[in-house]
Amino acid sequence: MNDKSLPTDELRKAQISELLSENNIPAPSTEDLDNIVKATRGLASFPTEQVTALSMNTKGVDVAKLWGFKQKMIEASKAVAPSDGHEHSRDLVFVFMQMYRGTCLPSDPYMTSVHSPQ
Repeated sequence: MNDKSLPTDELRKAQISELLSENNIPAPSTEDLDNIVKATRGLASFPTEQVTALSMNTKGVDVAKLWGFKQKMIEASKAVAPSDGHEHSRDLVFVFMQMYRGTCLPSDPYMTSVHSPQ
């Protein structure tokens, strides 16, 4: 899959808004919708709909839950799942997700321990 096959943020916003509307879920604030879109970046249209639907409740979308489903989807993908049997590879997927979310900084002790030689 290349970047041309992935939906733009505007298409994601429309897709997510339609999904919420069809399920009688209140429309999120602009900031919340931006966070939902950010969490679905890198996914094609159908997986975006899947992780968003799984993360919905009657009040809206649980963004933390959405990130969790996205991470599981990425780990399940044969293209990026660690296939060498080393847990270190799995840790790098986790660190990548944390860095992408902006919750892991280079000075983070966990990140330092992952990149330190053993």
